[in-house]
Amino acid sequence: MSVFIVLNGRGIQKKRCDMVIPPEGPKLPASLLDEVKERFGLIPNFFCLASESPEITQNLWGFAKTGYIDNPLPSLFKERLFVYMSRFCSVRYCIARHVGFLIGLGHPAGDSNCRTETVDQAVRLIRRDLPEGDDIRPQIAALKNSPAPLPQLPESDSPTEFAIIACATHVFLQTPQAPPCLDALRRVFRADQIEHLLVFLTFVRTAHFWTRIHPELTFEDDLQELFSVHEELAECVLSDPDAEPSDSTQGLLDELAVLRREQALWEEVQRVNLVLEEKDRQKDEFLATLAHELRNPLAPIRTGLELMKVMQHDTTALEEIRSTLEQQTKHLTRLVDDLLDVSRITSGKLQLKMCPVELEEVLRSSVTASQPFIDEGRHELLVTIPDQPVYLNADPQRLAQVFSNLLNNAAKYTPEGGRLLLTAVSDGSRIVVSVEDNGIGIPAERQTEIFSMFLQIESSPEELQQGLGVGLTLVKTLVEMHEGTVSVHSDGEHQGSVFRVSLPAIPNPQFALSGPVPPRGGLVQASKRRVLVVDDNRAAASMLSMVVKLLGHEVQTAHDGLEATELAADFLPDVILMDVGMPRMDGNEAARHIRAQPWGEPMMLVALTGWGQDEDRQRTREAGFDHHLVKPAEPSAIEELLARSSSRLN
Repeated sequence: MSVFIVLNGRGIQKKRCDMVIPPEGPKLPASLLDEVKERFGLIPNFFCLASESPEITQNLWGFAKTGYIDNPLPSLFKERLFVYMSRFCSVRYCIARHVGFLIGLGHPAGDSNCRTETVDQAVRLIRRDLPEGDDIRPQIAALKNSPAPLPQLPESDSPTEFAIIACATHVFLQTPQAPPCLDALRRVFRADQIEHLLVFLTFVRTAHFWTRIHPELTFEDDLQELFSVHEELAECVLSDPDAEPSDSTQGLLDELAVLRREQALWEEVQRVNLVLEEKDRQKDEFLATLAHELRNPLAPIRTGLELMKVMQHDTTALEEIRSTLEQQTKHLTRLVDDLLDVSRITSGKLQLKMCPVELEEVLRSSVTASQPFIDEGRHELLVTIPDQPVYLNADPQRLAQVFSNLLNNAAKYTPEGGRLLLTAVSDGSRIVVSVEDNGIGIPAERQTEIFSMFLQIESSPEELQQGLGVGLTLVKTLVEMHEGTVSVHSDGEHQGSVFRVSLPAIPNPQFALSGPVPPRGGLVQASKRRVLVVDDNRAAASMLSMVVKLLGHEVQTAHDGLEATELAADFLPDVILMDVGMPRMDGNEAARHIRAQPWGEPMMLVALTGWGQDEDRQRTREAGFDHHLVKPAEPSAIEELLARSSSRLN
C-alpha cells in the first residue's frame, strides 16, 4: 500500500491506495524494493527503469543514499533545493516527484521524521525567480555578511535560505555567476558541509540526466491525482518558463488536460449514476407498493363476488357486500387517478380550471372525500373555519384534492382513535389552512424531503401503510400552481405533525356565487332512448348495458368501431356510449364516420375511455363526440347524460 494525498479546499487529507507497478514489472531484488519503499514510503518509477539490468539500479540506489538520502544536510533543505533546481530540467519528472515528497506524498529525502510543507509553500518556492547578473549580488553579499560558518541552516522560506538556494543553483547550472556564488557558500558552510552539498548537487544532476535518457518514465498515480485536482500546482510544475518542456513533457501536459476533462466527466457520471440508482430504487419500491395497494381493494372485491353467489337471498348481507364493493372500487379508482396525476405532473400537462370558489365548500368536499378513512381509523375530526366567507380563485376539484390528500395522510399515519384538526385562518389577503394530527410524527431529517415523489415515512409493521407515496407530491404541485406554499412541521417521532397551506385570497369580493345548482340525485326520468354501447371489453360492455337497461332504455352492444358503424346504421340509436381504443376501427374514427352520415348528425356521442388528459378530450371533441367520460364512469353520470339527451334530440 502507498499513501497519496487528495487535496481539497480545506487542506490535505490522507487516503490509502494500492501501489501500481508498471505492466512489465520491475525485475529487481525484493530486498532492494523493500529498502526503497521503506525509505520513501513508496517505490518511485525512477528506480524501476533498469529492470533488465538490476545492478544499474542497485548502483543508482547506492549513489542516491550517499548523495541524497543519507547525506547529513538537513532533510527539508535537501528536498526544497532538489525541487528548486529541478525547475531547470526539461523533463518534469524530478520536480513533480520531489514536490510530492515535499508535501507528504512519501518521505522527504527518505526521512520519515521530516516535517512536510503545504502545497502553497511548494508553489511559492517554485515560482521564485532565480536572480541573475547583478540581481544575484545581494544574495552573495547577504551570505558574506552572515556569521561564518552558520551554526545551522536557516528556516525554510527565509531570505538567508533563499540566498543559499540561489547561489547553489548557479553552481549547479554552472552559470557565469557560479564562482562568486561558490565562494559565498564556502564561507557559510563548514568544510565537510560544502563537500556534502557538492555531492548532493552531483546526484541531482545525475537524476536529471537519468530522466532525460528515459522518455518512457511516467508519473506515479499519486502525482496524477495531485495534479488533476490542484491546477495551480500543476501549472507551475509542468509549465515553468525556466525550462522548455520536452516532447514527452508536452505530451504529459496534454494527457493531464485530457485527464482533468475525463475526471470531471467521470465525477458527473458518478453523480448521475447515484441519482439514477436512487430513482431506480424508488421505482422498485413504488412498483412493489403499487402491486400491494392494487391487491388491497381487489381482494375484498373478489371475495365479495364469491359471497354473492352463495348469499343471493340474504338481502342484509348483500347490501353489506355491495357497500364494501362500492367502497373498494372507489379506493381502486382513486389509486388509478393518482397514477394519472403523476403522469400529468412528470409530463407537465397538469392544468387547472380556475374560478372563484368559497373555501368552506372546498373544505366540505375534501372532508366528505376523506370521511371513510377517518371513520375507518375511528379518528375524531375537528374543523374550524372563519365566520365570514373566504373566497379563492382556484380549481375547486383540485383544491379539494389537496386537503383530502392531507386529511388522508393524517388519518393514515395516526394510530386508531387519534385526533385530527382542520383549521382555516384568514388575514384578508391570504388564507392558511392547517391539517394537524397526533400521529407517528416525522423525523427531522425526513421533513425536507417529505414532498418528494414516492417517498413514504417508515413506520412499524403494525402501522400499516396505504397509498402510493405520491399524495404529498400532488399536494405541493397543486398548491404551487395555485400560487401558494405548503410546509410541514413535526417535533419528531410520535409527536404528530402539522401541514400548512397558504393561499392568496380574494379580498372584498365584488361578486356573488350564483347560478344553477347541480342536481344531487333523483334525476327526472328521461324518455326511453335507444342506446348503443360500444366496447371491445365484453365484460365492461355487458355491465354498462345492464345499467342502461335498469334506467329503462333499449340497448344494443358492439365490440369494435367497424361493428358500431354498421349496427348504428340499422339501430339508429339516440345515444352512443363508445370506447376509444378498439381494434379494427377506433372510437374516434367511428365517430367521424357516424357524424358524416345524415342519420348520425342528431345522435349524442359519448366517449367512455380510460384516456382522460386534455389532449385526449380535444381529440374526441374534434372527432365529433359531445361528451367525454373517464372510466369507470359513475352510473349517476350515465343517468344524467341520458336525461340530457332529450334536449339535443328535441
